[in-house]
Amino acid sequence: DAVVNVSYQDAVDFCRWLSEKEGKTYRLPTEAEWEYACRAGTYTIYYTGDGLSSNMRRNQTIAREYKPVSLKVGQTRPNAFGLYDMHGNVSEFCADWFGPLTADAVTDPVGCDRTTAGSKRVLRGGGCQHSESCKCRSAYRTGTLSAGGDYGFRLIAPVTLKW
Repeated sequence: DAVVNVSYQDAVDFCRWLSEKEGKTYRLPTEAEWEYACRAGTYTIYYTGDGLSSNMRRNQTIAREYKPVSLKVGQTRPNAFGLYDMHGNVSEFCADWFGPLTADAVTDPVGCDRTTAGSKRVLRGGGCQHSESCKCRSAYRTGTLSAGGDYGFRLIAPVTLKW
């Protein structure tokens, strides 16, 4: 199996390419959008509850004992929104700059601006190289711009609701 290293710029370039191809806007989620989608109405450590599901634990054991490996998409139980692989498969790039969040920015934070954040973008979800389950929890965040074999991205696009 080939390892594909994905950077923030790769994710942005893909969004641009797909937007042009499809004629609608695709983008990376903000950090707040990512966490909302991950939690899917839950308030627990993971969308599966306060512990990792058996598939996620299996992936963590493989990462610890052998070598980091991401699972094929859809191998874990989806959350209540029907989204798969939000914990521990790949760390997913978000649109926000990585930096400290203030205590008053708990609900729908806008993220840091580049002047306070530096040069990293937010990664969420905890990739398979993170063998500690705490780095896969819904609220875990880190940042980078570099490419990595356990980095990926999830796209969002606006939808029009017809009533």
